[in-house]
Amino acid sequence: MKKFSSEYQPTNRRKPDKLTELLKQMLNEPATINPDVTHCTQIVEKLLEMAKAGNMRAIELIFERIDGKVKQEVENSYSQTLPQVIVIEKPADTLPPVYSESEILEAEAKRQRQSELKN
Repeated sequence: MKKFSSEYQPTNRRKPDKLTELLKQMLNEPATINPDVTHCTQIVEKLLEMAKAGNMRAIELIFERIDGKVKQEVENSYSQTLPQVIVIEKPADTLPPVYSESEILEAEAKRQRQSELKN
């Protein structure tokens, strides 16, 4: 079965809105005044008339449908400076804590060997 075939579609997907379906159906019916055209065609013709007469909202609506809505730029007016954060890291060559005399001697010997290797 192909991934995008009709059999593969989920059964619980979103149902179409009943109001939208009814509106689409009624807009595609023949108009009462002139049965040669649909209600939708009459509405578009009226919108064009209004735009030609200078109705700015009708003009905007037509251009939004053709080109899409104009995206508004978002201005970032947040000018507060952020606090500085100072990170203090522990040096990598720090020895672990020492608790007994033998551990102290071992740590000192280790430190001496490391300093000898560096030199």
